[in-house]
Amino acid sequence: MTGRGTDRRRARTVAALLVLTALSLLSLDQRLAGPSPLADLRSAVATALGPMERGVDALASPRRWFDADTDERTAALEAEVDRLRSQLRTSTLDRARAAELDALLGLTSAAQFASVPARVVAASMAHGSERTVTIDVGTSDGVAADMTVINGDGLVGRVLAATVSTATVQLATDPRAQIGVRLAGSQQLGIARGDGARLGFELLDPLEPMAVGDEVVTFGSASGTPYVGGVPVGELTAVRGGVGAAVRTGILAPSVDFSALDLVAVVVEPPRNDPRDSVRPGPPVEPTGGPGG
Repeated sequence: MTGRGTDRRRARTVAALLVLTALSLLSLDQRLAGPSPLADLRSAVATALGPMERGVDALASPRRWFDADTDERTAALEAEVDRLRSQLRTSTLDRARAAELDALLGLTSAAQFASVPARVVAASMAHGSERTVTIDVGTSDGVAADMTVINGDGLVGRVLAATVSTATVQLATDPRAQIGVRLAGSQQLGIARGDGARLGFELLDPLEPMAVGDEVVTFGSASGTPYVGGVPVGELTAVRGGVGAAVRTGILAPSVDFSALDLVAVVVEPPRNDPRDSVRPGPPVEPTGGPGG
């Protein structure tokens, strides 16, 4: 280590002497008139000091070394970040759609619904007015008015009208919608009515109990129009009026998230048998009581 330190000190000493020599020669050269006899010596010193000068200049201005390379690397990194972000968004969207499709297939399989899959391509959800969406299937796919529309979570609505390639669907939350329903796990009938964001519920028999947390499914009809039976509609979040009251009503939180509709299915042929509660997630619901329970 002592030898290396000595070498460094010698190098610094030599560099300093060269600098002093150069300065002295320059000063003397400027005082001489005519051709300078020191020109050759001055040139040799400049040649020796040139690399040192350039090194000092580069150290003083490091950006000259790195600007071009840094800009190029930065642009490449930004492009890679954009690509990864796009890939992440795409993969996240694909995973979400795969989950929706899986849930939809599970529901239609459990209920044995003959259905046509579709995508929501437009929506009309103005406050206080109709709640409808447009889907990308129509009469050429076997879709017609008054067919039930579902997704993997439950009832979306019914087809109002269809063209060759599209159909307009009235959502279950539309203020004009009235749906025949029943309490899951019992035969107790009621009517669900859209109110824009949620659904109101009225139990037809005032002597039958109902409670917060009860689930409601479509009652259905013999022809399966406009709603097939057994499709989850919502869960009671509020109940008004006790047993025996002239009118007993409640509020339903919809099973479907109507603000995020994407993949749906149109039931083009009702099942041979009422699926009852077979398409509901989770364990069977126990009847809340009454002679129909």
